[in-house]
Amino acid sequence: MNPTLYALCHKPVIGAALWLATLCATEPPVKETPIAVATAGTVLATKFSAPADAGYFLSATFRFASIDERVRDTLVGASADVPCYGPGQRRLDDLPESERSRVGKPLRLKVMVRHLPSASVVYSQDLASICRAGHDGAAAKTQVLALIPLRAGEHAIDVQNLEARPDLAALRPSLVLHAGGK
Repeated sequence: MNPTLYALCHKPVIGAALWLATLCATEPPVKETPIAVATAGTVLATKFSAPADAGYFLSATFRFASIDERVRDTLVGASADVPCYGPGQRRLDDLPESERSRVGKPLRLKVMVRHLPSASVVYSQDLASICRAGHDGAAAKTQVLALIPLRAGEHAIDVQNLEARPDLAALRPSLVLHAGGK
């Protein structure tokens, strides 16, 4: 998608028409990728192309064996409404101990994005999966981890798992970077 079409897709009337014509649908810059979280270390390292200057959501998905397991889950936070990106953004360390149980047992990641070919760092943050988790109506939960502002062009993303999480490994976690907003 070129920058002009991307901008038009975000206009009130013409954007709706373009969406209905499926001209605004795009593949995510980084497709859903399974990650290994049982040990600490690199879980994702890839190059990608951002089609336009925009914010891109980095999201994690966790797959449970059944809907009942998803509903009973206490690892992936779903009850907290913690702003984890944008104005009022909070980090796990910002939460008092009394509120931390509401966010489950967060996955802790270090995310670094570099603009290519210069390899200059355009985003570097330590993140924790503390956002409200949505679900797909079945056995998967998804959490936004960050809104990453990027310029159009080539980039590389490197995601490090900061803490071994064998308790999350059975949930087959994955990451995806998809178009967000400005």
